[in-house]
Amino acid sequence: MLQELVQMDRYQFCDRMENWQEALRISCRPLIKDGIVDETYGEELIQNVNKYGPYIVLAPGVAIPHAMEGAKGAKGTGVSFMKVNEPVQFDPEDPEKYAVIFFTLAATDFEAHLKNMGRLCKILSNEELLGELMNATSPEDLILLHNKYCVELGE
Repeated sequence: MLQELVQMDRYQFCDRMENWQEALRISCRPLIKDGIVDETYGEELIQNVNKYGPYIVLAPGVAIPHAMEGAKGAKGTGVSFMKVNEPVQFDPEDPEKYAVIFFTLAATDFEAHLKNMGRLCKILSNEELLGELMNATSPEDLILLHNKYCVELGE
């Protein structure tokens, strides 16, 4: 998956975000560029976090921004990757609700979405890989990590 994200140019490395809302909007940019979502998708993600809380922060340091299948602004199915140097805080009351890694998902095809989720679960369950992703600074780092862990990830 990491190599595919580089090949499809669906990655970003950023220094800092003004707030979590900006982070969600910017995390959508590669998907917008490819026509998978439109500008309204980022707003949909923000509304969902406002309504349900920071459910997208699955573990300290890792967010998976997503909305329900067929959400407003979703025109296709895909994943993008964003790494920020300065942690983005989602809940000032909960120090574990921050992210530096964002895997942004969009879905209109349920089967492809499940496949993407399964591939992400493999990445997220590998603590060593996750730690190295937290320190990635370039697309070359993503390729190196893919090559290092591709057998373990079944890719």
